[in-house]
Amino acid sequence: IMYVQSVTLTPEMAEFEDSTVVCRWYVDSSNDCSKPFVLSLAEPARTRYCSFLVISTGADDDRSRSVTMTMSHPDGAEHIAVAFLDLASLSREDVFKVDTVELRNQAGVVAVAELHT
Repeated sequence: IMYVQSVTLTPEMAEFEDSTVVCRWYVDSSNDCSKPFVLSLAEPARTRYCSFLVISTGADDDRSRSVTMTMSHPDGAEHIAVAFLDLASLSREDVFKVDTVELRNQAGVVAVAELHT
């Protein structure tokens, strides 16, 4: 399970305040998209975006796999920010692990997502 509880816009990226965006996961050739939400400097956007991922690891139990999280306009035409992750770094336990994920572009950190895995 990959659950994005919230996304917080960084003060340095005020230009994106009041922007309607979506988060999208990319793993191998698959992807999944959240419902649209609005970025705000006043408070974190409560995305409540839940995705389920099932993979086969083989006999060696190698969980290394590229996972990409993007934040983009709802039409998908332009990514605003991206985070490159490794599936092996996400939780394997029954209890959720909470991480903060920086969504970046060339200018720096655009937003920080609270990720539960």
